[in-house]
Amino acid sequence: TGSSRRNVLKKAGAFAAGVAAPVAANAYFVPDLPYAFEALEPYIDAPTMKIHHDKHHATYVTNINKATEGKDEVPILDLMADALDATPVRNSGGGHYNHAF
Repeated sequence: TGSSRRNVLKKAGAFAAGVAAPVAANAYFVPDLPYAFEALEPYIDAPTMKIHHDKHHATYVTNINKATEGKDEVPILDLMADALDATPVRNSGGGHYNHAF
C-alpha cells in the first residue's frame, strides 16, 4: 500500500542519513530498520534481530562516536578510507558501516 511504501522510504532515508554525513557531536547513529524485526523470519527471528540491531550495532555506534569525539566530523566512507590501522575508528566505524549498509 502507499502507506507502507511511504514508511519504508522514510526509514530508508533515515538509514541513509545515519551512514552519510554526520552533523552533531554524536555524529553517527543507529538508523531504524526499513522493515519490521520479524520480517526475516523464519531465517532470523525477531528477538535476534532486535538484539543485533539495538545492542550490537548500537555498540559500534557508541564506540565510533567516542573514538571521534573532538575531531572533525566526516562521512563514514571517508573515515573508513583513512583508517588503515586496526584502531577503534576502523573497528567501530567499519562495524557501523557494515551494519548500516
